[in-house]
Amino acid sequence: MSNTYENISSGLTQNLLNDVINISFNHKYIWFKNAKVASSTLSKSLQTYEIGKIKGLKAIPHPPIQESLFIKPYQLPIATLNQILNNDSHFRFTFVRNPYVRLVSAYLEKVKRNKREKLNILKGLNLPLDQIDRHISFEEFIHSIAQLAPNKRDRHWQLQAMTTCARWVKHHFIGKIETFDEDLSRLSTHLPFDLSSSLIIHTPHKTDSKQTWQSMYTSELKAIVDKVYAEDFQLFDYPQCII
Repeated sequence: MSNTYENISSGLTQNLLNDVINISFNHKYIWFKNAKVASSTLSKSLQTYEIGKIKGLKAIPHPPIQESLFIKPYQLPIATLNQILNNDSHFRFTFVRNPYVRLVSAYLEKVKRNKREKLNILKGLNLPLDQIDRHISFEEFIHSIAQLAPNKRDRHWQLQAMTTCARWVKHHFIGKIETFDEDLSRLSTHLPFDLSSSLIIHTPHKTDSKQTWQSMYTSELKAIVDKVYAEDFQLFDYPQCII
């Protein structure tokens, strides 16, 4: 049997691995959660089906791993994980986003708003961690990411090829945030419920990245992103644009 799980474990920390892989034995699917790609909305919506017929029971978007309504990798034997990651018993899906826009969204929400994920950038810039309120420019943000090893980056600006596990796993369906409504409808035909008609929109971290992203880039920063995220552009068929 393929060593898919072992390969994933070599690229992702155990904590991240247990966060991104969400298994439903009830409905026979695996959702690979991708930060900054409608993950809160998808999490709340999918959890309502895991709850079942209990009306009014609320699900928080991102519960601690041990409190998740999904089955997590740490709960299963490795042989079982390898089996469901490779055969067709569970429908495997994820959503991705244009790398340029995703980075701007992560910067605006996590770095400019001084969230805890900013510490990862401070480390990359060799700045004291008690300076979380220090202004970090988008240029500094991109340069810091480029200096960090792939497995050291925060999940919000990690390669999507890694956070979706698409580097190691063959997905049955990969949707895009840019065509979210259309792709959600297509996804629903593969699930035992119509997710598109019962979506719970939850966007507490929304930014204006879709409207502002091009103004954030210089040709130098674009070249860095093109190099660092080359696997994402190629794997998910996103064009490297001209700035």
